[in-house]
Amino acid sequence: MSYEYSEDGMVEEAAEEALTELGWKVVTAWKNEDFGKDSLLGREDRSEVVLTRELRHALVTLNPDL
Repeated sequence: MSYEYSEDGMVEEAAEEALTELGWKVVTAWKNEDFGKDSLLGREDRSEVVLTRELRHALVTLNPDL
């Protein structure tokens, strides 16, 4: 990850390392996000804070009979 030296960058890098160690998939979308149904995160615009595509997949996986 190549950020300029900043407090935000340091915090984000530490959080990413901790989450990766816990087995989370970390996606850096700061400059790579596009929008639409087939976009990187599946958001229509920046105002969507719940990643419904990922949430729906998790719910179906955890509750296949519902």
